[in-house]
Amino acid sequence: MAEQKEKKEAPITAWLSTGKVKTAVARVLPKHLSPERLIQIAIIAITKSPQLQRCTPLSIVGGVIEASELGLSLEPSLGQAYLVPFWNSKSGMMEAQMIPGYRGLVHLARNSGLVRNVRAEVVRKDDKFEIEYGTSPRLVHVPNLKAGDRYNPETWVGVYAVAEFTREWPSEFVYLERELVYKIRQRSKAFNPGGDKKASGPWVTDEEEMWKKTATRRECKQLPQATELQSMHRAAAVDENRELDIDASPLVDLSELAGLNPPATAGELTTGDGENGPQRKKKDGESQEPARTATQSSDATDSAPAATEQPKGIDVHAFYDIGMQQSIAMADLKKYVITKYNVERGILDLTHDQAAELDRDLRSGAVAKALAKAGK
Repeated sequence: MAEQKEKKEAPITAWLSTGKVKTAVARVLPKHLSPERLIQIAIIAITKSPQLQRCTPLSIVGGVIEASELGLSLEPSLGQAYLVPFWNSKSGMMEAQMIPGYRGLVHLARNSGLVRNVRAEVVRKDDKFEIEYGTSPRLVHVPNLKAGDRYNPETWVGVYAVAEFTREWPSEFVYLERELVYKIRQRSKAFNPGGDKKASGPWVTDEEEMWKKTATRRECKQLPQATELQSMHRAAAVDENRELDIDASPLVDLSELAGLNPPATAGELTTGDGENGPQRKKKDGESQEPARTATQSSDATDSAPAATEQPKGIDVHAFYDIGMQQSIAMADLKKYVITKYNVERGILDLTHDQAAELDRDLRSGAVAKALAKAGK
């Protein structure tokens, strides 16, 4: 029974529970969020998403803090904010990004005390819809609820968002035509990842929600720049910058945490804390400090050419796993394999299939095969 409990522990739990890490985390947390609560939120998030388990712990911790600072919940049923895994080709890692949701923007607007409501609706081709601009803007929308294809995106002609205020201010609205919505969608890094990668994310799974969110975000940007609406404006900017890959930089400084030996990924199983943080669980018959093989000698990594840019294309999960098995520095192995593969073969970025194949070789422990494939 004790063994089963041990296997459920993720490295992010053990790492965040160490004294030095807790102290560093406490320095960057909002006052209303304790280190214990942060750990709880992070564990719930990675438990529900296998992809998040492969993300770096720092990116997950940063996402939890960012959502808390903005006043957004990461509870999926509320739809206020999400931790979304993205492949960072510059760092060669899976990273989690906090993305505000459509309901999160509405929540922050309402909480300001200035906005009574923000609502968005998709306009279908058979609806009665009239819009006027000028000194007395007017919007009339009478949906045709009898139309049988209302949920077919081909029938959607536009989307609007309306903000109603608690003060004696006139309502404001914004309307986006279908062509503009699709132009914005095309700029989304999830929908248009580039290369041979397929479109993914909410634009594929929840298109109507994304139409509404796009209009809501545009409306939120037009609301008064009042102090009460500061969090909403910040969340809208973060959402747009990250979805369109304009600026994905974190909102909090985690440089101190980065120097405290975080595990490579959030979801690998561990045996608890070692001197330098959580350690990978040893396999049966595996010695505590296995000897280096010829292919893992110090000469091998020393002879690797220096990379001129951040390595790309291979999941860091594989390097953490094999590095711990062979007692070699993960950074050295990672630098060697990626540099060899990318520089010597002239590949600036691996395809998804190439990265997955090499990842499988490393993860299974086939060191010689993986290094040979990498150009050894």
